[in-house]
Amino acid sequence: MLDERELIAALSIATCANPLATTGRQGSGSGGQVARRTQENRRFWRVDDRFHTSYWISRWPQLSRPGGPGRISSPDLVNLVTSIPALASAFSLTARPGTGGSVALSGHVRVVARSEQDVAKFGRLLEQRAQSAGLGLSRLDQEQVPGLLATLPLGGLPDGLPDLPDHPPTQERGKVTTRIRAGFGLRGPRREQHVLAPADLAALSFPVGDDGVLIGEDYPEQRPSVLGLFRPTAYDVVLVGGVWTAQVLALRAAATGARVAVETARPQLWAPLAQAAGGGQPCVTVHQIGRLGAQGASVAAPVLVVRDLGPKPPRSRLSATPWQSTLTLLPFLGPNAARVLNSADLVGVQRVSPPEAELLGRLLTVSTEDVAALPTLGDEYTLWATRIRRQYVRLDPVQAEQQLLGPARRVD
Repeated sequence: MLDERELIAALSIATCANPLATTGRQGSGSGGQVARRTQENRRFWRVDDRFHTSYWISRWPQLSRPGGPGRISSPDLVNLVTSIPALASAFSLTARPGTGGSVALSGHVRVVARSEQDVAKFGRLLEQRAQSAGLGLSRLDQEQVPGLLATLPLGGLPDGLPDLPDHPPTQERGKVTTRIRAGFGLRGPRREQHVLAPADLAALSFPVGDDGVLIGEDYPEQRPSVLGLFRPTAYDVVLVGGVWTAQVLALRAAATGARVAVETARPQLWAPLAQAAGGGQPCVTVHQIGRLGAQGASVAAPVLVVRDLGPKPPRSRLSATPWQSTLTLLPFLGPNAARVLNSADLVGVQRVSPPEAELLGRLLTVSTEDVAALPTLGDEYTLWATRIRRQYVRLDPVQAEQQLLGPARRVD
């Protein structure tokens, strides 16, 4: 059960509100007015510097069941429409009882970007992907706020259809009206629902728990690979690789609304990124070695600490706290590599020398095939490993990342 503060924080995260934005007073003369943080347009809804556009699913493709025929499976469909390189994306499905034991469904998709031009571009990309899968999308022009409500975890009605039978219609001057149940007063888009027979429910199986920072595409499956960086417990990531990959991850973490604090011996490599990120807001800060203090991470303001301290990083002076994750960058394996790698929750490995690959094979218990492959990896590939899973990921920069950081490279 969330209290008021936690509920506000959850909705802020769901709407991608910028935690660094302020609503101070503006205006000249007396009686200054509070700056409004939201705006609705015909094609988008804006909060702070985040632009949202929402779609109603007007047509569903034939979903494949486990071991059965069909055009696309429901998990693949969700991954297809939510893996565009936007700031964020959301897929929502609301079900309610229909007639004769059927189920009435309403589906919506929302994409978020940093500008009106970007949200229009990503919207077109979303429409193209949906069309390729046989999914019909209708952009909710003039209904962007209802579309937003339909994709938020508010528990309200997703449309303007009559309420459930436990609150029957009332008669008012010969006209039938419907009552909205207490607590369900928010109306979403007024669109019809799709009816699904109980026998077809087996085709609905959606991925859960893969929210976070997009770190690339799984190889060779070519599905989006998402890393849940921010958690209610401390989370330690080690990257044996180049600063380019660490900087892309830092940028994408900042894009989700997190603060990024970089402790580095190479401030000249990080200063341009800190200046360019955040649209003028100090969402990325650079600190000298030993000068990084407590960051005050919280569920509403998570923090990523990047430690770029060479192959032999000293122990961190920061206490492990919830909602604060640490990314330690090792350009190559140093004398204390075993200590650093053994304490990590997740390890990423880019191209390394054959002796380093042999050492990593023993420390991470990777297969002989992976040990042989590590010295030959391309600049854009990383092997991500936990204690129970291994996955190769290809990281391709979006246009803004490439303009700022250049193409993928392993050597700094």
